[in-house]
Amino acid sequence: MSYYHLFVKSRCPHCKEAKSLLKSEKIEHVVTSMDKAPSILTKLKESTGHTTVPIIFEVTEGEKYNFVGGCSDLKEVFNAKEVQKSAGEVGEEGLEKHEHTNTTADSVPIDS
Repeated sequence: MSYYHLFVKSRCPHCKEAKSLLKSEKIEHVVTSMDKAPSILTKLKESTGHTTVPIIFEVTEGEKYNFVGGCSDLKEVFNAKEVQKSAGEVGEEGLEKHEHTNTTADSVPIDS
């Protein structure tokens, strides 16, 4: 089972948002504060090419660290997983329900 490892600074609003997202989704995660380790944070930024915090990794089996990015990247990962989950759950019953749903042009979202 995988989990997320976040490298954060305590006053960072994006760090707080990333932690909140993981908590609300009940996803296992580890948080490491970099407040008192600026030289290590600098090395981490250099090695990932990511210049802001949080710096987030998904840790998979065998403790393999896969770089995710920052908070917005984490949200993209979750949005993609939700889309896949929704697409996988729509079976014949789901399609049948959608066929009988009345919609108007005003209620249908349009990508522009």
